[in-house]
Amino acid sequence: MRSLILLSAGASAFAFGTALAADLPLRESAPILPLPKWEGYYAGLDAGGVAASAGPIGFATAPAVTGKYLTDPAMWPMRAPFWATQNGELAGGGVAGFLGGVQIGYNYRSEYLGPLVAGVEVDFQGVGAGNRNSGGATFARDILVNGDALSNSASGASSLQYLGTLRGRLGYLVDPTLLVYATGGFAFGGVEHKLALSSLYANAAGLPIQNAIGSLATLTPQTGWTAGAGVEWMFMPDWSLKAEYLYFSLDGGKVRTASQAYPLAANAFGGANGAPADWTSSVVSSPRMSGSIARIGINYHFASNVAAAGRGGDGMQKGGEGHASEGHASAGARGRHGAGGMHGSKSKGASHVADASAGRHKGAAGHEGAGGGKEGHDGEHKGKVHTVVPAGVYGAHMVGAGEARFAYTPSYGVMRGNYVGSSTIAPYQVTQIPWIPNSVFALPNFFAANPTRTLRNAPDNMKMQMHMFHGMFGITDWFNVMVMGSLSDKNMSMTVFKGPNGSTPLGPTNSATQGWGDTMLQGLVRLYEDDIHHLHVNLGLSLPTGSISEEIIHMHPSGVFFQKRAYYGLQLGTGTYDGLFGFTYRGKLDAWSWGVIYRGRAALGENQSGYLRGLSNEISAWGAYDIASGLAATGRVAATIWDRIHGHDVLIWGAQQGTVPDYQGGERVKLLGGLEYLLKSEGMKPIRIAVEAGAPVYQRLNGPQLGQSWELNTALNFGF
Repeated sequence: MRSLILLSAGASAFAFGTALAADLPLRESAPILPLPKWEGYYAGLDAGGVAASAGPIGFATAPAVTGKYLTDPAMWPMRAPFWATQNGELAGGGVAGFLGGVQIGYNYRSEYLGPLVAGVEVDFQGVGAGNRNSGGATFARDILVNGDALSNSASGASSLQYLGTLRGRLGYLVDPTLLVYATGGFAFGGVEHKLALSSLYANAAGLPIQNAIGSLATLTPQTGWTAGAGVEWMFMPDWSLKAEYLYFSLDGGKVRTASQAYPLAANAFGGANGAPADWTSSVVSSPRMSGSIARIGINYHFASNVAAAGRGGDGMQKGGEGHASEGHASAGARGRHGAGGMHGSKSKGASHVADASAGRHKGAAGHEGAGGGKEGHDGEHKGKVHTVVPAGVYGAHMVGAGEARFAYTPSYGVMRGNYVGSSTIAPYQVTQIPWIPNSVFALPNFFAANPTRTLRNAPDNMKMQMHMFHGMFGITDWFNVMVMGSLSDKNMSMTVFKGPNGSTPLGPTNSATQGWGDTMLQGLVRLYEDDIHHLHVNLGLSLPTGSISEEIIHMHPSGVFFQKRAYYGLQLGTGTYDGLFGFTYRGKLDAWSWGVIYRGRAALGENQSGYLRGLSNEISAWGAYDIASGLAATGRVAATIWDRIHGHDVLIWGAQQGTVPDYQGGERVKLLGGLEYLLKSEGMKPIRIAVEAGAPVYQRLNGPQLGQSWELNTALNFGF
């Protein structure tokens, strides 16, 4: 009986405990922290140090063709020793300093890659060099027929002013929050070369007559390669820290030069006629610079950087967070959330499961459910169809938040025919035009006693290539940033005419320059958009990364070839910080596209050579028609008005219209036609391929000045 009583009591207690437990809330499982997703776009800041070394700086010294004693043909036979160039070289050394800048990148992951993360990153840093390489040299030579001598001493230095890279990255996740990676790719930088030259002129008895000092500095864009490694730690869901080492090597490339002229006394070098003689010094090479970077950085990841983590029940719960069970979500949202739940239940907490928030966003937007909006064809703002734009128009499209577009737009053109106003003149007629117009009193008169002397060089044609690289990133749907750089190649052919006043051809001469141009940074702000129309404005800054000290080898009317600073039209940049401004309107209805774009550019100050380029304005209007699936025809009219050059560079001289600031600027209207094709591929945004060609129908130039003959524009765009 006792046993029966105890058994009954135990059963009752069990039943009571079970009933009580049924009324208690279920104990929740411990939350599982989300894992970093390591995928999508990111941007951030970096800072660190650089240590580098540069090769030797080559230089040359020679007299400039200034003053009657040197320019009068009767004097040339006597002064033959004068034309000899003295060359020298300064030893290289080390460079060290601080650097800091920005980076933008994209990471890609796939279930097939497992713990591997692939990506691409572009960065740009300014460099504050604390130490610079330097060297010195002294040399002397008797170069005058009367025994007078010139003793030169030179010193120079090189420094790294800015550095940027475009690299691929391949990393391995040793931990869900820790990425170890290798990286390598393209590098570019600006290297400044400085030269100081002291010249002591002494007579035959060795007595000093005059000591002159000249100096120059030239910033040379150089390109090369880089490679390195780093580690990145995701310390918060959308934030990461990185530490990185890079080795870089910038090639000196082709010989680049920059000259400086300084006056000597009137009696120097036999200048007994009272005409001064100048002496020039030139940097004649751009040495290779290589070194190491160690830096740290912080990145913000724009896309949701968290993957769902949890057991099947957690995944199902996350999939239902859009209140699908309560009937608040659309059919599209419920479908997406349900899929999220099922995926979560099957994955058992795998870190590659997409965050349920992505499903909620898509369901709310209606992209996956009934009545979803259209998707842009090539990365335009979501919800809008693709608007056709001619190949020669850039910055007309915007991208959505977190999206990016890259473009390569090479163009080709030929300038031919000398214009004065809207009329053309023959080459021999160019020689009847004054070299020094009355409005340019400050331009150096290298013809001394005969200020009315006319032009002696007539341009025949100029061939140009421009390779432009664009990158655009959507910070938000209404605000984009755009970076653009260019590589140009200019080649001018001219006919040189004999003597001070004659119009008899002496022979042809050719001058060419190549290199990187200015870099443009712009922000695009969308003001209005609906299913047909789009309007945005752009504001930005052009950075003077293009050289304004390029030099050429040119034939003088005497038949002697000289090395001197290239004409204004052959320089690679403006040398100034320029304000950029404009607007874009475009529309699309059925098979028709149309638009208007305006671009303005204004110098914000005078450059180091003493001049600035005038205000430039360009407006284009276009129309396009879809003639087949993905294929459209375009037509465009473009009008440009640009002002003359204000001020002058004293080292740009010669009897050619390209040396005269007044012979710059004008007006031009062009007509162009072309095609655009969208190359579509499964799972990728379409690649845009476009081409257009055209020619001016009206030109009015401040002449004499070369007019435009024709141009060809091409474009290749792709987005992510």
